[in-house]
Parts: sequence; structure tokens; C-alpha cells
Amino acid sequence: MLFRLLTAPVKGPIDLVVWTGKKIQEAADGELNNPEKIKKELVSLENRLDRGELSEEEFEALELELITRLRDISKNMRETSEKDMPQKQADASRIKTSKSA
Repeated sequence: MLFRLLTAPVKGPIDLVVWTGKKIQEAADGELNNPEKIKKELVSLENRLDRGELSEEEFEALELELITRLRDISKNMRETSEKDMPQKQADASRIKTSKSA
């Protein structure tokens, strides 16, 4: 406790910078990994192709990048839900046990 008190003037600002950095990272990840936003970008890309703003090659390269991002997001979401599954099952069994008791 005394150590925390003595180091607060130095550690406090550092903790604030770390916390701020994490929040910025979370916001950036949320923007980059938003499937709905990526789908809107795909529609926009098709519109640009239709208007002649992009060549077919440019369109295909950009489309592939967006589809790859969507696939990666989907894969990460599945992996995350699979990791959480044992905990969710344990929580569900505890709830059933407490209701029957």
C-alpha cells in the first residue's frame, strides 16, 4: 500500500497513457473489424466499378482484400466463441443446479 502511494505521481500518468492506448486500440479494431462496414465498402466498390472509377483489376484486388478481411473476422469470431464455450457451459450448469436446489 505504501509503495503504491509513493509511486502514484509517476505510475499514475503512465497508467493513464496505457489505458488511453488500449481504448484507442479497441476503437480502431472495432472500426476495422466491423463486418457491416466492410460489406458497405464492398457495395461502394461495386458502385465505383460501375461508374468507371476503377479498372477491373483494381476492383478485383480491392474486393479480394475486403473478402479476406471478412473471412478473417468470421474465423476469429468462431475461434473466440469456441474458447468461451466451456465457460458458458459451466455457467449454464451452475444456473441449472442453483434453480433445482
